[in-house]
Amino acid sequence: MDVPEIKARLRKHLRPSAYQALRKLNGYLNSSRKREDGLVSELALQEIGEPFASALGSMYRSEPQTGGDGQQHEIDSMTRVSIQEGLYLYRLCRETKAR
Repeated sequence: MDVPEIKARLRKHLRPSAYQALRKLNGYLNSSRKREDGLVSELALQEIGEPFASALGSMYRSEPQTGGDGQQHEIDSMTRVSIQEGLYLYRLCRETKAR
């Protein structure tokens, strides 16, 4: 059974107030997990050290960045890697002494 089917069955068999409460709880749990994952990931950046950890953390939070022209530029959300993927690449470069 897929997620839409489960939702349809719950909607059909639960009182509207109970269904709404479940939806709110699910939303809260998902947002809580995202916040927790973000904090854990940003702590992992400390492995790289400053000032790079702060700069990368700012980029991962999608904060505008100051370019070489002195202007603020938005982060392109289409071309990004997760913090875990970035740390993997960082470690790989360190281990292989890449230049």
